[in-house]
Amino acid sequence: DMQAGRGLTVLDVHGDLAEAALRLVPKHRTNDVIVFDAASQQIVPFNPLACPDPARVDQVTSGVVSAFKKLYDSWGPRLENLLRYTVFTTVEQGGTLRDMLNLLTNRTYRDTVVSRVSDEVVRAFWNNEFAGWNTQYRTEAVSSVTNKLMPFLTSRQLRAITSGSSKASLDLRKVMDQQQILLVNISRGRLGQDNATLLGSLILTAIEQAAMTRAELAESERKDHYLYLDEFQSLVTPSTAIMLFESRKYRLCLTLSHQLT
Repeated sequence: DMQAGRGLTVLDVHGDLAEAALRLVPKHRTNDVIVFDAASQQIVPFNPLACPDPARVDQVTSGVVSAFKKLYDSWGPRLENLLRYTVFTTVEQGGTLRDMLNLLTNRTYRDTVVSRVSDEVVRAFWNNEFAGWNTQYRTEAVSSVTNKLMPFLTSRQLRAITSGSSKASLDLRKVMDQQQILLVNISRGRLGQDNATLLGSLILTAIEQAAMTRAELAESERKDHYLYLDEFQSLVTPSTAIMLFESRKYRLCLTLSHQLT
């Protein structure tokens, strides 16, 4: 695939596969390579809430919520409801995971952001339902979401990667359309298992979303992009599982490996 000039992405939870793939890149393709090493000091910004197409806010929101849900056994309707509205609001307003935290904990910031939300149902949630919760209930609800965010945001490395603007974020659609080579190393040994799993699930969600935006192109214009996914069972969420079934028509070609028997 590399010799032939094809575009591909390697998503590796350990690091060995991504490093081996980098060694195989032929010299004439070095300018096509993007190395996303989550533990490296060379930061490649990735905003998992980036949504260049306003029509896809719902899909991006569902993908992000699914990625968080995969990590936790303790999950309830109140948590999911508040998380979904928080993610939707932040995605619609072009924010980051850090902005999600501000939305939940900073009233002045929340009032400003909510006033700009275009979706009436979402705006009504914040102005009516959320505003009507008593102090104890609101504190408990907010804590149920922030304690899912904080392990990720207290990592300085992951905060640096995910706190950039949507415009500066890794452009996965460009990776596909320009047949680039993206090597993603989210080594659990260096990031910690939960943070690596969440980051990997968010990246996989973003890859799938980028592939599906290619529906706007005529099928003859969609260039094949090859995705190599190591230990896919640790990253796939219910949201991405649905998209994986449809990926072929968007010319996303999958090679999946796992250690299940």
